[in-house]
Amino acid sequence: MSIVVDLLLLLSFMVRLTDPLNDTQVAVLKWIADGCSEGVMHGFSYKTTAKALQDRRLVSVSRKRGAWQAQITEAGRFYLQHGRHPGPPPTL
Repeated sequence: MSIVVDLLLLLSFMVRLTDPLNDTQVAVLKWIADGCSEGVMHGFSYKTTAKALQDRRLVSVSRKRGAWQAQITEAGRFYLQHGRHPGPPPTL
């Protein structure tokens, strides 16, 4: 394949910052907003989801002294209140 075709294929899989969240992402966002209570999330997939939310600027994720931590951002709070990313409402 040509480089242009490869790039177009890659771009087709990328998620825009303002795309709607899926149900799992909303659940993890709510869990982070509620303080990341122990025993709620199982396995490790929530960490991958939190990283995706960080890429959308809805949470911040860090590892301090080996402990995983996440905090909701103002944009994340806005998303939970309004069901969309901050900024102008999307046009149809």
